[in-house]
Amino acid sequence: MCTIVRSTIQKGYELGQQVVAKGVEDQQTWEKLTELGCDAAQGYYMARILAPVDFLKWLCESPWAYQSTGVIGATIKF
Repeated sequence: MCTIVRSTIQKGYELGQQVVAKGVEDQQTWEKLTELGCDAAQGYYMARILAPVDFLKWLCESPWAYQSTGVIGATIKF
C-alpha cells in the first residue's frame, strides 16, 4: 500500500501539482502521509460532515482550517 501511495505522491510532484489525500480517518494515517510528502488532506480526522453554519465556525476556529483551504480571510457565499 505505501508503495502505491508514495508513487502517487511522487507523480503528483512530477506533474507540478500539490497532493491532497482524501478520506484520512486517523492521526496515524495523516502522519504517514506527511512522512511520504503529502501536502494536505480531507477526512474525518480533520472534521466530520458539517452544516454550512458549523463549517464557517470550524473554518474560523480549527487549526486545520488554513491547512485545509490554503486561504486566510476568505469570503464564503452560500
